Amino acid sequence: MEPMLDEIRATYNCGIYYPVVSSVLMLPDACGAVEYWGQIKRPRDRYIEWYDKWVLPHFRANIVNFDGSVLYIVRNAMIHESTGFTRGEHGFDRIFFMPPNKTSGSTEFLFTDGIGGVPEAAFMVTILGLMNAVETGVRNWLSEVRADPDERRAEALSKLVQYRPDGHPPHIMGIPIVS
Repeated sequence: MEPMLDEIRATYNCGIYYPVVSSVLMLPDACGAVEYWGQIKRPRDRYIEWYDKWVLPHFRANIVNFDGSVLYIVRNAMIHESTGFTRGEHGFDRIFFMPPNKTSGSTEFLFTDGIGGVPEAAFMVTILGLMNAVETGVRNWLSEVRADPDERRAEALSKLVQYRPDGHPPHIMGIPIVS
């Protein structure tokens, strides 16, 4: 997963933000699938449990609830609908992801409600803050997975889509592939 984290950060550094947001929102899915491999657990529940344990301690907003259940709704809206709407659940109607800019301070979170006559509450988070928190959670979790004498999670981790420079035997050999 380290190459994936490195590519997400490189994409951020290039100023290409939509793939960064989508990828960051996807990482708890991948980690939750590995963490609960072989267990009968809904994807939503895996996502929430993994995020709350590994990311929430690094990215807690005092303004609104921003736990795994909120992020799962945001993830669905972004990835499946390309919107930032949360349908008013958890205290806000829409989320904004803020890239770095030169005109404002570095506020991690901002909450607005009913500004300009618009009857919706919006919550803004910085892309960098969310990316850093998720990356910290993933790297801490990977350390635990690799130190675990029970190799089931490490084996499940190897099944994730990744760059494979020598192919994916026995199907494809000798050429790079993402699989």
